[in-house]
Amino acid sequence: MASKQKLLKLKKLNYWLTYELSSVTIFILHHVIGLLSLYIFIGAALVFTPYMLKTLYELKKYGWIAVFFLFTCPPLLVDLFLVENHVWEMVMRGFSLASFYFYCCTLKYSIKDDLSNYQPIS
Repeated sequence: MASKQKLLKLKKLNYWLTYELSSVTIFILHHVIGLLSLYIFIGAALVFTPYMLKTLYELKKYGWIAVFFLFTCPPLLVDLFLVENHVWEMVMRGFSLASFYFYCCTLKYSIKDDLSNYQPIS
């Protein structure tokens, strides 16, 4: 992949991660908004995830893809298959969502480092 294309993809992913992470503040305060907000944030994560994974694949960031699955799949699988209590189900969904947003935050900082390694294009 050409260096200029890679730089543009990194910038675009950084932009969307910034937008995605701005909802973390609302996520932290979701108890004020109500339980419906949890489902809104799950929906936002589900909509953003395919784009993020596609971009990481195109940038050949296979390690970040593996870390994504390590961060997000175990809590989700526990929620789907092992939890039968409604209260614990909500706790696990919140934990799954928090692990997703934590992953996005660490990815954003990694992308900032990658962007700082590029020389300005004339």
